[in-house]
Amino acid sequence: MMSDDPRIIASKVYSSIAMIAQRNVADRMGKLRDARTAISQDPSRTENIDKWAAAHNELVREACVAIVFAAAALESYIYDYGARRRSDTFMKKYVDKLDIVAKWALVPELVAGKPFSTDRQGFALLRDLASARNQLIHFKSGPGRETMSADWLAEKAELAVQALHAMIKDMASFDPEELPWLQFSDGRGLWGAPP
Repeated sequence: MMSDDPRIIASKVYSSIAMIAQRNVADRMGKLRDARTAISQDPSRTENIDKWAAAHNELVREACVAIVFAAAALESYIYDYGARRRSDTFMKKYVDKLDIVAKWALVPELVAGKPFSTDRQGFALLRDLASARNQLIHFKSGPGRETMSADWLAEKAELAVQALHAMIKDMASFDPEELPWLQFSDGRGLWGAPP
């Protein structure tokens, strides 16, 4: 069956990893808030500080996973879309080194012969996702950097999964022939959609 082709399974797996990690971020944010409250009530108890540190570290890990894997899902999907509909050689030669935003702006038009809307909310979220991913992957230390703060990461993880949902939904509307590639084979719906 076309939707079980090994090419696209990477995108489905990456999507699932991102969505699970983002749900974990929301849980860890609650634990972090509880730990902050406990510290403010009794700053001398080291167990409260230990709980805060554990929740913070778990949140950072899960948020980074959500951001990186949402970007990986979208990037691997759009590459595979072009490779399936044009050729692997074309994608490697002309598209592979482009950033994720450029790939999403160009590949659908190359394949379908019509422009993919870049003025929709999904595309704005994709730009934000690309920026967040790049800030994590190419992190530069320095004073005043908010990139690794729990609040920044939690926000970016939520936006990353929103970008994933929006772009897959937009692609399903843009190219209905892609629907078999964008659905889980068990009928659960679009793989980038909320559960």
